[in-house]
Amino acid sequence: RWLDPEMIWIPDGEDHGGLNDRHAVLNRAAAEHYMGGWATVSDGTALKLIQEAVGPGAVRLTVEDWGAFGMDGMSTEVFLALRLVGRFKIARFPPTYFVVCTNGHARKNITIVERWQETAVF
Repeated sequence: RWLDPEMIWIPDGEDHGGLNDRHAVLNRAAAEHYMGGWATVSDGTALKLIQEAVGPGAVRLTVEDWGAFGMDGMSTEVFLALRLVGRFKIARFPPTYFVVCTNGHARKNITIVERWQETAVF
């Protein structure tokens, strides 16, 4: 085996209160848990995970309420952490990606190549 089935490698940084969800390196055995977010929503497991983390009133919490639990609110990063932390060992590696962001309203006719050229710094 090349990768420990109990270990998930995640880029360092951009956790936003949970775990960075932009990239991961993991064993096939861990893939169902890492990529299975929708399955946990559809089978009711997601609600149980949230309630275990913040209590039975979680579905009524506002964004401000999440701060009391040390979270920045529900996000994809927090949801990923709820599914993985305590079940897998989490290891970190330096970020290896470049994110291109654009304001879709102001730049509707710009191509991704043009946007990349505007944001790339060498």
